[in-house]
Amino acid sequence: PAPDTKAEAAAAPEDKIAKSLKARLAKGPADFYVVMKEKADLSGLARIEDHAKRTGRGRADLVRVAERSQRELVGLLAEEKVAHDSHWIINTVRVEQGDERLAAKIAALPSVEEVRQVADIRLTGAEGVEEAGQAGAEEDETAWGVADIGAPQAWADSGTRGEGVVVANIDTGVRLDHEALAGNYRGNRGDGTFSHDYNWFDPAGICGATSGPCDNQGHGTHTMGTMAGGGPHRIGVAPGATWIAAKGCEGGSCTSESLLSSGEWIIAPTDVNGQNPRPEMAPNIVNNSWGTSVHDPFYEEIVQRWTEVGIFAVFSAGNEGPDCSTMGSPADYASTFSVAAYAADHAITDFSSRGSDTSAVRPDIAAPGDEILSAAKGGGYVTNRGTSMAAPHVAGTVALLWSHAPQMFGDIESTWRVLQESATDVDDTSCGGDAGTDGVWGAGRLNVPAALAAVPDEPLGTLELTVTQADDGSRVVGAPVTVTGDSGRRRYTTTGTDGVARLVLQAGSYQVTTSAFGLHEASRNFTVTADAATRMTLPLAVMSRHTLAGRVVDTAGVPVVGAQVRLTDVPLSPVESDGQGRFRFEKIPAGSYRIGGTAAGCTMPLNTRITMRDADTSVDVAAPPRTDQFGQACYGAAPDPVAGTSAIALTGDDEAGRIDLPFAFRFYGETYSQAYVGTNGFLSFTAAATMPINVPLPHGGKPNAAVLPFWDDLVIDASASIRTGVEGSAPDRRFAVEWRDALIYGTQERITVQAVLHESGAVGFEYVDLGESDVARGASATAGMEDATGEDAVPLNANKPWLRSGTAFRVHLPGRIHGRVTDHDSGAPVEDVMVLSSHEGGQTTLYASSGPDGAYSLPVPYGDHQVVAWAEEYAYVIEEMTLDAAGPEREVDFDLDRNVVSGTVTDHQGNPVVAARISSPQGPHLEAVTGADGTYRMTMVPVGELTLTVDAWGCSRRTSRTITVDGDERADFTLAERVEGGWSCDATTGPPLPVDTRVDLTGDEGGTTVGLPFAFPFRGTSAEEVTISVNGVLSFDGSAAGWNRTELPNPNQPDGGIYPFWDDLLLDEGSSVWTGVVGEGSSRRFVVEWRDAQFFAGDGPVTFQAALGADGTVTFHYRDLADTVGAQGAYAVIGVENPDGATAFNWSVSGSQPLSENLTVTFTSTG
Repeated sequence: PAPDTKAEAAAAPEDKIAKSLKARLAKGPADFYVVMKEKADLSGLARIEDHAKRTGRGRADLVRVAERSQRELVGLLAEEKVAHDSHWIINTVRVEQGDERLAAKIAALPSVEEVRQVADIRLTGAEGVEEAGQAGAEEDETAWGVADIGAPQAWADSGTRGEGVVVANIDTGVRLDHEALAGNYRGNRGDGTFSHDYNWFDPAGICGATSGPCDNQGHGTHTMGTMAGGGPHRIGVAPGATWIAAKGCEGGSCTSESLLSSGEWIIAPTDVNGQNPRPEMAPNIVNNSWGTSVHDPFYEEIVQRWTEVGIFAVFSAGNEGPDCSTMGSPADYASTFSVAAYAADHAITDFSSRGSDTSAVRPDIAAPGDEILSAAKGGGYVTNRGTSMAAPHVAGTVALLWSHAPQMFGDIESTWRVLQESATDVDDTSCGGDAGTDGVWGAGRLNVPAALAAVPDEPLGTLELTVTQADDGSRVVGAPVTVTGDSGRRRYTTTGTDGVARLVLQAGSYQVTTSAFGLHEASRNFTVTADAATRMTLPLAVMSRHTLAGRVVDTAGVPVVGAQVRLTDVPLSPVESDGQGRFRFEKIPAGSYRIGGTAAGCTMPLNTRITMRDADTSVDVAAPPRTDQFGQACYGAAPDPVAGTSAIALTGDDEAGRIDLPFAFRFYGETYSQAYVGTNGFLSFTAAATMPINVPLPHGGKPNAAVLPFWDDLVIDASASIRTGVEGSAPDRRFAVEWRDALIYGTQERITVQAVLHESGAVGFEYVDLGESDVARGASATAGMEDATGEDAVPLNANKPWLRSGTAFRVHLPGRIHGRVTDHDSGAPVEDVMVLSSHEGGQTTLYASSGPDGAYSLPVPYGDHQVVAWAEEYAYVIEEMTLDAAGPEREVDFDLDRNVVSGTVTDHQGNPVVAARISSPQGPHLEAVTGADGTYRMTMVPVGELTLTVDAWGCSRRTSRTITVDGDERADFTLAERVEGGWSCDATTGPPLPVDTRVDLTGDEGGTTVGLPFAFPFRGTSAEEVTISVNGVLSFDGSAAGWNRTELPNPNQPDGGIYPFWDDLLLDEGSSVWTGVVGEGSSRRFVVEWRDAQFFAGDGPVTFQAALGADGTVTFHYRDLADTVGAQGAYAVIGVENPDGATAFNWSVSGSQPLSENLTVTFTSTG
């Protein structure tokens, strides 16, 4: 039915898919976002003053709505076996590599609002803007921007520099050890160690999975320096503020997924693994120096959510000036505080974006943005220019404002008003606005002292709390401090490097609570007096402490060497597991701890919880095995080098040679009979390679399809050799390539290692003899294996001295499915049966063949498997199973049989039904199609009960029945007459009806309306005229059918229509439309003929007719059809839709009922 409003029309499924995404999907699958309709209502959060409660309640409400509204979509994606990621901050799901069909299916869900393309966003100051290069900074120099906005005066007037406020940026990262930034990083424990949990987020893993802050571009270090930089130079507006950071920008641009994940992290920071969110750790202010050059609503709801939970968001205006209407998003959102840039001479910069083309006047304010001195990623200082540099001046100002006026914490509206009302006005209406707020400067130049003075007067005092250790009086650095007022509102800070926490507080009564690792929590009540400092010391009692020791082992119990073991949320440096896998921590109080750690050797990072007793405690922690995308897992193994090797003729430096393998070896799904051995400690199955300089795996360059036990610059001199050897008998042989006494170039160190290929497909790494030095233990070597694409690998080592003499590793598919295949009738073994295992939704398929005795053995990864046994002339058999560490093997015998089911399909009049599809849900191969005589033949049918379904479309009704198969069987079907939408039909063959009047209708789209020679009775209505559409449709409401066909009833106009051949047709100079009238009385018919109609996609021509009977019947006739699938209806919709637009008879949809020349179909109303 036709939509009543434009809003309803936009909600049609095809309109939910963004045009840009439609164009992208036309080229093939792509990632896209699905935005849900339901939105959480956070309007009530403004009443909550406490920051932790506000962010916690906000996240909980957002998550609850997202989980509820995404349930149907997530279920659909699970059925489709499509990878996806759910988000809660804007209630969206990212779909990975979806196609046009899936996008349309998703758009049809009522819960879906929009399906949109994934796009990257660039940094507003990273390209197209000059960078002055590394700059020196004079000792005690103040950056001109910091001085120009009056920050030093504000520090002196207020006595605060941002203490008690947490700022964040979403940017390229931050250089952690920079002298201007290291001291006030929230993760700085004050004793030379750092905790990055809840303080640093790297969603794309650019800096390493569990590492701390880094900056590969420099942009984020610079903006953070302007916000909160301290140290010997005054580059930061709020040097007393504490900072955290999210790396939402991988380099010079920012992927939408990283920005979206970072947006969530700002409300609820997580540990470094992206787990265990804690909204109480959310920052107060977030700077965003990035954006697009055009309007894009992608981030608007995220900014709204930040605002609702009390986080002040600042955005750079963009660098697209000097023209008007050059501001893009997110700076142009109504909820965004956007910042323009001016130079030292107080002139607006030429690059600063101006006058947004949205209804709101933008920007909001201007700040210094030209030749701004701040921290550089190299560790020094650099001057940059751009609105990216202007925005953090404002973010730092908000930190000063909130530190000075604690009553303004989280009050976004009041803060916004104070900033604008206190700005130094500049009158420039060249890009719109008025003298108070214009499209160039916004409210004017940022003025920090005026902003602090504009805060409503409140009696304020300060707290200076010194936290000590009770037993020796030593000061405690980095202790979290919570101050709670009588109103229940809380403030948070930590003790600095001097062990003192400082806060500006409203006059009144408070309770302060603090604690630290290994020290008991303590609280004290105190009173703040206006214009006075309250100084006190709070000693913390020492807990009983003990030694925690243990070993890191893999799941096979083999010690893991070189794992960085850490206790998360504990201010202790990580320790490295030694040659026996041992680690040790001292002075640990009793309690529950999560142990984390880096990947090492054959294992993935640790992530397990242990209990520390009130005594010395010893634990072994098992690290999970490293696996690749193919499903292969790596384990430590008992040393078992292949003996009896003999030398091959390959010596020298950077040389390679080809060898034949003693058996066919399967590696990442491919079978190889030879290998290319290089002197530099690796072999490849695809090409000779020397490559003396190693890189971590996976690596797109050579060598690929490779096994690399010790890839380094090795020399095979007179004291060294490369040898091969084979042990065992088929099918359990082992073949080794050994680098014996190979010299590491530039050293005196020699190594002996083996790459061992198992006939089963496993790969072994034998470290026979390594020296004691770091270089001999792998400090400059790569170890592991990699597939032919260079995209999948099992890395064992990358330039770490983790390898040890007398150790071994083995990579293999850990599960095994085995059994025998026999013939059902004779019981004899069946040879050459293909046994296939489909794993992870069909993403990985492995196979083995049965031998002369019918036996097969198939290594597989753990997980769910669908196993199929298939052979020529046999019905295949499917078994499903799950393998895991508790049940790594399954014995499955297959009994194969040859059976045929055949028969005839006729309609209710006894006529053979052509092109009827007979299928069974018990297997995709169980399918047949009837021929011209209505007969079918289905082969390879399994023994047992078989459900058959006949789909005929056309004029016959679908039917199903179950038969028992015990040999060849016959199953005939007589299909009942199909009645649908109040219509039935009959299909025959016959000649076309005559036509004699040409209609003036040509082109690609549109239609024309003609009068009818009689009133056509159409399901309770009477039509006096009919609209003939180019696209093969007759309608009675005056509208023409568009090209975008759908199954009937069509959700769009026309409402009620005759669809003899609805497709994307084209009436060119060789095409025409004709009409005619035949018969008398109730037998009169009005005939419309589309003659030699072409297809827009070039699949024609076709000639067909639709006849309207005075008795209410409708007849379709197909005269001339080109020999193409399109001309025979493969993409057409054929049928009748009733005037109500809600019911219809679908005769054929997208080729479900093929057409043939001289086919005549007559539809009769049943009531």
